[in-house]
Amino acid sequence: MRQSIKLVLLYLIIQLLVGAVVAGISVIISSLWKVNPADCQSALLAPSLLISIGLMCLYMYETGYLPNEKKDWSFTSLGYLLLILLMGISTIVLVDWISSFLQMIPDWMNQTFATMQTGVLGIISIAIIGPVFEEILFRGTITRLLLDHYDPGKAILISALFFGIFHINPAQIIPAFLIGLLFAWLYYLTRSLIPGILIHV
Repeated sequence: MRQSIKLVLLYLIIQLLVGAVVAGISVIISSLWKVNPADCQSALLAPSLLISIGLMCLYMYETGYLPNEKKDWSFTSLGYLLLILLMGISTIVLVDWISSFLQMIPDWMNQTFATMQTGVLGIISIAIIGPVFEEILFRGTITRLLLDHYDPGKAILISALFFGIFHINPAQIIPAFLIGLLFAWLYYLTRSLIPGILIHV
């Protein structure tokens, strides 16, 4: 459990530190080139996310946490993948329906996501690189560590709780927790990251 908490906290700290550095850089750039600081910071959102992911992957590689076994990247069978994708789409629709009843919960990241979706790098970051990294961190590392120490039900529940809380944004916590249950369960069944990555992307 402590290892899992450490990894989640470390990634959050990396994001905060990189964000602070990027904010400082945007202030310097905006003052030197007379650019609007908000525009400059928006342009640096995607690079900031990618740097954070890169640093965390480097740490995980150096400490042996990065999943590198053949089974971690197995595609399983085609029929199973199609079933998983169908389950994933059904779950996304269900979670979206549940989220429609939670409109009163504040969405702190709405503007950030909207800004990132205006550029190609931002779209790639939040639609491909981010999901792949989250599956590596939360399923390939955290869920795996939890499954080594707890029974499957408890490990899946704790993993999903970490995944929900990690998002910090109130509007995302409950949907992320529900989807985290599915992803952790799929990882437990297959010990492969590919099903979760396909649904997440």
